[in-house]
Amino acid sequence: MARSLFRKKPYKNPDGDKLSRLKKGDRVQVMTGKFIKKIGLLKSINHKDAQVIIESVNMVTRNHKGNARAKQAGGRMQKEAPIALSNVSLVCPRCMAPTRIGIQTFVPADPEEKKKNVRVCKRCKARIDD
Repeated sequence: MARSLFRKKPYKNPDGDKLSRLKKGDRVQVMTGKFIKKIGLLKSINHKDAQVIIESVNMVTRNHKGNARAKQAGGRMQKEAPIALSNVSLVCPRCMAPTRIGIQTFVPADPEEKKKNVRVCKRCKARIDD
């Protein structure tokens, strides 16, 4: 058989716009898995693999070898491991509950300013982007 048949296919998100609704620095809550109900700040998002890294959640220990030339000590280091994007939900800053995110077009009172899309809490209808 041809080797190309066994190559891993890249992840294709069926609804690509939903990946960008979470942003770096958002407060999120883990909804399923080992760390259920843990809340933390979003450190990074990997859109290709649909994974996120949350501050102080899913900590793993890695062993690092020291480097004498660079004067780096070796030892055990703690770091965050990625979690699937589908397992986290945004925590609304107003109602402090995990919620889905909607998008609304914000029309400013000043006609010179441009319209812009803002994220909105589906529960309390509060604007998340300020």
